[in-house]
Amino acid sequence: DPGAIRISALPSMVRLWLMPRLRRLEAIAPGRAIEIIPEHRMAQVQNRDMDIAVRYGTGSWPGVDTHPLFPDIAIPAAAPELSARLVGISAQDLMKETLLIDGDSSDWQEWGRRAGVQRALLGSKRQFLDHDVAIEAARQELGVILLRAPMAASALYDKSLQALPFPAISSTRGHYLAVRAGERRPDILALVDELRSIGAEATAHFNG
Repeated sequence: DPGAIRISALPSMVRLWLMPRLRRLEAIAPGRAIEIIPEHRMAQVQNRDMDIAVRYGTGSWPGVDTHPLFPDIAIPAAAPELSARLVGISAQDLMKETLLIDGDSSDWQEWGRRAGVQRALLGSKRQFLDHDVAIEAARQELGVILLRAPMAASALYDKSLQALPFPAISSTRGHYLAVRAGERRPDILALVDELRSIGAEATAHFNG
């Protein structure tokens, strides 16, 4: 559809957060289709490839305007039965459990450092490309995950996963909306505002 508004995001962001909110976004731009494109590449909004790109990082990219969507808070979590078996475990021993990882293991290393574990030795790892696949592995009791909230907080709310009694950490990275530099199209700006409003609600709900 040449008149569609195109939003690009990582597949896990699309499945976990954007799709459940699509109807609300469609109400902001009546009469225009909204296409949500899951992809791992960095969409080039400045080249009119996409209208809005949801990006993960520090919020600084050349050639685009960026707007904060929500932070990335990592919460140790596991399926209920595994959580019950881990009662009383130390942070150091938790990191010797099977760890579910999307991307590299740097988040677990950082979590261990902030939890006071010196020179943490990681246990066995199961590695996945997308966070929602790692979440499904956690639901199947295949290991412990650092759940990314508020993006994936629904796994806590539906109780398919339980937060473990350890501190959450806030990443130095977060989720941002990237649009063309100097973007002035009313429909695009209205969607950016609505996405940021939904993001603020999700963060407040999680914090609550």
